[in-house]
Amino acid sequence: MRATRLVVLALLASAVAGAQVQAPAPRLDLHPVSGPARLDLGHDLALALPERFFFLDGEQAKQVLAAFGNVPGEHLVGLVGLDGANWFVEVHFVDDGWVRDDDADRLDGAAVLDAIRDGTETANKVRVPRGLAPVRVDGWAEPPRYDARAHRLAWAVRGHEAGGEVVNADTRLLGRRGYVSFNLVVAPGDLAAARPNVETVIAATSFAPGARWGDYRPGERVAPYGLAALVAGRDRPLAAKGTAPVSRRWLSTALVGIGVLALLIVAVRARRRRSAALRALADVAPRSIRGERPQA
Repeated sequence: MRATRLVVLALLASAVAGAQVQAPAPRLDLHPVSGPARLDLGHDLALALPERFFFLDGEQAKQVLAAFGNVPGEHLVGLVGLDGANWFVEVHFVDDGWVRDDDADRLDGAAVLDAIRDGTETANKVRVPRGLAPVRVDGWAEPPRYDARAHRLAWAVRGHEAGGEVVNADTRLLGRRGYVSFNLVVAPGDLAAARPNVETVIAATSFAPGARWGDYRPGERVAPYGLAALVAGRDRPLAAKGTAPVSRRWLSTALVGIGVLALLIVAVRARRRRSAALRALADVAPRSIRGERPQA
């Protein structure tokens, strides 16, 4: 396992060195859990981790995301990958309350895409002065679709920047007190191949009885948004002391732009280096799957 860790560190260091913003080589201490295993993720949420998949808890996932140059979100639960694969999934739980789905048949893909595009352009105004290339939203890789039986919402956005095309793919699993967010980080050419395995991860994630979407009771906390807002990013609140008031519309579009950019940037960097960073993460898995233990 020590040799595996050295390979991971070397590849991640190379990934960071190749990024636009220089940073010291990261020192990561990763101890993945290998499937098959049943994991308690908190929030009345469990993951039946399949064979050949691995899981990093929230603290380890933060190390990996920070090594990619991203700021981990406060709701991060962990990270799931597959032995030898070229992608990973960020798992978050947002406890905003029960999300209504009564707008499922009114999801306006064009309007939602416009909100995402506006937010991305707003976020570009922050990126460009920092010397970072702007990202543009091109359209849907997969338009929003809602599975009313499983209470799952999924979509994928295509974009580009100077390095080429990028994809941001998302899924939301609704529960009684909030929702699980699955953010797939993958190079565009690998999306189709990754999808079946990502679906396996999502299907293996479940709420405990009493915590499922259908267990909601009138009078309990309800999220102040619906399905369209989940796709457009208007579910992401911002609280900061000493800031001037801003309009709800500007705030929502700015936040979704920043959220989309964070994942798109990871995918762009992975594409430029032939996904070396993603392969570095996947390299954590093989020895642990064979039953080897970390050396003291």
